[in-house]
Amino acid sequence: MIDIDHFKKINDTHGHAAGDDAIKRIAEIIDQSIRTTDKAARFGGEEFVVLLREIDQETALLLAERIRRSIEQTTIKHGETSIPATVSIGVAINAEGDRDVQDMIERADQGLYIAKKTGRNRTVLTPASKEQDARAA
Repeated sequence: MIDIDHFKKINDTHGHAAGDDAIKRIAEIIDQSIRTTDKAARFGGEEFVVLLREIDQETALLLAERIRRSIEQTTIKHGETSIPATVSIGVAINAEGDRDVQDMIERADQGLYIAKKTGRNRTVLTPASKEQDARAA
């Protein structure tokens, strides 16, 4: 899960068209950062979900950090205005006890919440809980 930090401030300061430009540019960066077998989609508002196929935890975290840094280093253009942007990212790996993809998305969303709460512009992994592992057994 990827969420644009302080998106309301971008809209309030530069206007909704600038916010739209920020969403489009960040979507491009995400799309350019993933493999053709992976899927990325806008999840609503200023949030995106990225589903990575056949990837381990370490590689998922590396990719998430690469996306975060790429966005941090990009200045979004809106006419003559340059708008800095950062994102917070929550990462989760499919676990044995997951009932469906929603369980994994919920864990990623928890990581996103922690990333936002602890300063933004960071990546947080939420591992599967012991209850999920027990549910699978």
